[in-house]
Amino acid sequence: MLNPILSEYEEINPFDKLQASQKDYFENIRIKTDSEYIKISNDINNIADELYQKNMLVDEYLGDSKTSFWISIIAVIISVLIGGYQIFSARPEAMKRLFLEALNGFDKGEDKHSNKNKSGNSTSN
Repeated sequence: MLNPILSEYEEINPFDKLQASQKDYFENIRIKTDSEYIKISNDINNIADELYQKNMLVDEYLGDSKTSFWISIIAVIISVLIGGYQIFSARPEAMKRLFLEALNGFDKGEDKHSNKNKSGNSTSN
């Protein structure tokens, strides 16, 4: 009574370490081959072991690529911050003048735009 349960456990057990969909494929092979499964069980178990090893490699490399991605993002942010600091601290007077000129130019452009709207409105009235 215990032997059939143990033999089934030994047949299914090699597939437990695989992903769910992969495990389903191997269990379907076992079910479809029925009594003939014993003849191919060693080969199937070897294929399952190799597939498991490949899955582990994929997971490892995927984890490494995610780490590299985040390191690259952090490096870009740090580079932008350091570059911005160097630009603004190297010539503070020149940068201040540029900002003031840009703001003054922006304000003048805005005043011209608002004056055109006012004159346009007065002529249409």
